[in-house]
Amino acid sequence: MKFNMNNCNRFGQLKLALLEDDRFSEHTHGKYEAAVLYAMIENQISLSQDTYENGNSKYYDEESQKCFCNITEQSAKRNFKMSSSTFKTRKKFLQEAGLISFTEQAVKKEGVPTAIFATDFTEWVEQNGLYVNGEWHVNPSSENYFNPTKYKSNEKIVKVVPKIKKKKKTVVESVEVEQEQQELIEGNLQEYERIMKEAKSLGAQFRDSKRMDELRNIVVKYFGPKQLMDATVKDLSALRSCYEQMKRQFNYEREDPDLQF
Repeated sequence: MKFNMNNCNRFGQLKLALLEDDRFSEHTHGKYEAAVLYAMIENQISLSQDTYENGNSKYYDEESQKCFCNITEQSAKRNFKMSSSTFKTRKKFLQEAGLISFTEQAVKKEGVPTAIFATDFTEWVEQNGLYVNGEWHVNPSSENYFNPTKYKSNEKIVKVVPKIKKKKKTVVESVEVEQEQQELIEGNLQEYERIMKEAKSLGAQFRDSKRMDELRNIVVKYFGPKQLMDATVKDLSALRSCYEQMKRQFNYEREDPDLQF
């Protein structure tokens, strides 16, 4: 990077949590270089975001709807004095941690960039927690939290079982809500079929009594130009009210035949 008076105050945000989290500080491929590389990637993606907001979609992926950056081994060496091997191992480690994502090139060529995406750090902490000096400062929300083994060893870095904030209750509640909704739908369907059957029967009585004009007036009140037979289960509320009105009207006229105007 070439500096001048306009960019000499430029800086990147180094995540102190990455420097202190045991999973990074105690792993050979973590250390401060991993934190520096992540800060570099975040900084470059912020520039990609600015470019996209200014109308250039060169660093924007339509499929994921996210901005990415291109960092080569050469640029890492030139800007951060990071050797090729260090760049590769730290990039791979950040990918395994879930902090970045990328797809390796089919044929690797020096100087040819790979599109790198970054995971929001707050979201990452929520899922993976923060483990410092052998204790959880932030408990993870996922049972599959990042827990690497020490380099050239089978020993896991995290030795303290966290109190995971399980979300099973939410899943159960969601299932219960779906069951309640299904039961409600089934209950509505049964009620609809019962009322429609009774309404048809009562409609026939209106017809036999030569009182179809009264029936039409009731149906128009609740369904407009639509016929009663066209009502569906979605019209249950209107059907229910219409049927009650039909019963009142038919019984009223039958019990008081002299009350005619």
